[in-house]
Amino acid sequence: MNIDPDFIDPPHTLPPAMRLWRAVVNQLLVDAECWRKGVKPAGGDPVDAETAYLELLHCGPHLRRACGYADLDPVAVSGAYRRWIGERVATR
Repeated sequence: MNIDPDFIDPPHTLPPAMRLWRAVVNQLLVDAECWRKGVKPAGGDPVDAETAYLELLHCGPHLRRACGYADLDPVAVSGAYRRWIGERVATR
C-alpha cells in the first residue's frame, strides 16, 4: 500500500501520543484489508474489520478523529486507500 510509510513505522521524533494515533490509523488500514480479502483479523472481530473498511472508504468519523490526533489529513488517507483498492467512492 503506498499511502505513507510513517503509518508503518512512525518517526521516533514524533511525540508518543501522535505515534500512538498513527498506529491506530495503521491498524484501521490492516483491519480494512483483512475484511476486503475475507480474512479474519488477528485477534480481532470481523465486524470491526468491516467497520474499518467502511471508515476508510467513506472517510468516516472514526478515521477523521484518529487522523486529527495523528496530524494526518483524513480525506487524503481515505482517498489514497480508495485509489489503492481501485474504488471510486465519494466521501460522505
